[in-house]
Amino acid sequence: LPELPDFVRQVVERARIRQAALAIALVYINRLKPCLPQGSRGDFDAPYRILVAAILTASKFLIDTGLRNETMSRATRGAFTARDVSRAERTFLRLIGYRLWVEPEEL
Repeated sequence: LPELPDFVRQVVERARIRQAALAIALVYINRLKPCLPQGSRGDFDAPYRILVAAILTASKFLIDTGLRNETMSRATRGAFTARDVSRAERTFLRLIGYRLWVEPEEL
């Protein structure tokens, strides 16, 4: 995997992610932090999976015909399969309690 900032830039460009989706994805990631067990450590690719799931979820929330998991998989250039993306999305949604609405002051 490339460095995380490079990975994010590449995924955003390849999947044509809107700036609004990125802003909402960051809100979702902030919601995730307190939901994780203190001192927990994920696999080396956990930050990548979290970002993919957050960006995908935000994109789907903003656009009814939003990004497909297969498209996000392709945007990662094979780093994650569509199945990996689906699993990350489900886990992410469960951890944030399916709280997707974002108030303007959260942005």
